[in-house]
Amino acid sequence: MKEYTIFPLVVGINETDQGVMTYLRDYGKRIYLPIYVFYLSGGDKNILDDNKIIELDGDANILEGIEVILSPGHSVGGQSVAVNTAEGQAIITGFCCNDKNFPSTGPAIAPGVHIDLTEAYDSIQKIKQMADILIPLHDLSIGKMKSIP
Repeated sequence: MKEYTIFPLVVGINETDQGVMTYLRDYGKRIYLPIYVFYLSGGDKNILDDNKIIELDGDANILEGIEVILSPGHSVGGQSVAVNTAEGQAIITGFCCNDKNFPSTGPAIAPGVHIDLTEAYDSIQKIKQMADILIPLHDLSIGKMKSIP
């Protein structure tokens, strides 16, 4: 199976109310979350070359070693991206979360912002179980990494 290296790039900043993230218990405080773009390198070619848009419904294999995983709850039809790396399967979450949503013991904690709590809970459990490497969408430490793995 083909393996990739993931390079996180911060392309913008989004201001949000930390109070909506209930597990932080710091209501009313404004914080700034990075907006990430992930660049994947698989050796001799940038996989973004020759890109085309294809509508997907549910789980789908995009390229060898890259697939999308249906992970609804935060939004309708939300999808996360699984990427094979030298260290195992890395999953970029397709929902609002950070490292605190994935404690080392016990179940993952559903995102504080969601449209369907049951779906959000089920999705985050599925992603936690599938991932060798978790890349939470709003984890501030991701932007400091040069590459994953």
